Amino acid sequence: YWHLGVLSIPISVLWIVAITNAVNLIDGLDGLASGITAISAITILVFAVLTSRPDAAVFSIILVGVCLGFLKSNFYLASIFMGDSGALLLGFSIGIISLFAVARSALFVSLLVPILAAGVPILDTLFAILRRKREHRPIDQADKGHIHHQLMRAGFSQRATVLIMWAWTAMLAIC
Repeated sequence: YWHLGVLSIPISVLWIVAITNAVNLIDGLDGLASGITAISAITILVFAVLTSRPDAAVFSIILVGVCLGFLKSNFYLASIFMGDSGALLLGFSIGIISLFAVARSALFVSLLVPILAAGVPILDTLFAILRRKREHRPIDQADKGHIHHQLMRAGFSQRATVLIMWAWTAMLAIC
């Protein structure tokens, strides 16, 4: 076990805020955030079951159901939209559930599972911050440099871009 003592609270808050914002930033196409969140929640569900964490498993199942139910009406061409509130809620939920899954686990791999499960939003956010810093722009200024925007500029349709991003998320989660 790694006992972080008083650092556990600020590290947990930082993790939740980071994942919350990462999912919000990835929500640029119909069905992208809800699909990636569902895949991440399935990954955490598998880990929670393997490590006997029923609380994380139950919340993961609920989150997968919510995402898949919403995805029915949110995939391209969407009839309903998630917006910032929905994306922030999904990110917050993944952050909390991942903390449930790794709590009181002695396995080092338990620290990697949430990072890999949310790998695509984390990488996209990291690239956005680095890109904006390199261009001397505020990191909170919107741009069209996200991974999904680059795939669409490369000629992929919106549907194909979302499916590619889902596949990338699933591959990272399987690692």
